Amino acid sequence: MMNELLSPLLIILALAAQYFLSSRNSIYLGVIVPIIAICVLTWMLFTDRIASPLAYILIVLVILVFLLEQWFNGRKTLLKHTQKELNK
Repeated sequence: MMNELLSPLLIILALAAQYFLSSRNSIYLGVIVPIIAICVLTWMLFTDRIASPLAYILIVLVILVFLLEQWFNGRKTLLKHTQKELNK
């Protein structure tokens, strides 16, 4: 029961953290969450929590696509906010 609730909560938390860090002035903050995600997934692969290397690759690709989307959204928000401040 707890695992069923924890997984979606962790995914939402990771996407929110990615968006927040990506919308900061430093472009490199958006790299933190993907690195953590890859490290956790690699650990899961080596501890046999992920069945095969193919499953690992597919999961990493899907997660990176979602995190990259959040990164683009965060950068776009920062650009809009900066432009709004410059227009004032």
